[in-house]
Amino acid sequence: MPGCRKKSSQILKSPQGMSIVRKYNKIAYVLVKFETLYHKAWIKEISAIAYMLQSTLLIRDPETGKLYSNFDHRILEILRESKCMLKMGLEVPEIAKRLLKIENTLKSNCNNLEVGHILFLCDMIRMCLAISVWMIIGWPSSIESKIEW
Repeated sequence: MPGCRKKSSQILKSPQGMSIVRKYNKIAYVLVKFETLYHKAWIKEISAIAYMLQSTLLIRDPETGKLYSNFDHRILEILRESKCMLKMGLEVPEIAKRLLKIENTLKSNCNNLEVGHILFLCDMIRMCLAISVWMIIGWPSSIESKIEW
């Protein structure tokens, strides 16, 4: 294999090889610049997700009156992106780190609402519609303590 390295280094020193190396370096520069801009935009977007976490747990369909989970599935996307950014050693906003810490709780709470396991009195529903938000981790236990399954 030492012969191959010698030949390839000679090829890169030729006028055509140097032209290709210059083009490669330009493309690499543009890709790094794009990655940096994309990451900065991602951080800015993630930092503004607090509104998603302040939404009510349930919403009522105005036509049917049925209650539905108000979980924004973009939160799951943010969790996945945050994990990838951390694996690449990139900066992740504090809010995304906090979401990662409570990921299992968020998913469990969402599943409980979507599957319909929480059937409780009207005052409990009103509480979820008006007060509770996704960042309150202890809401299932406070509701379960008042309900007989």
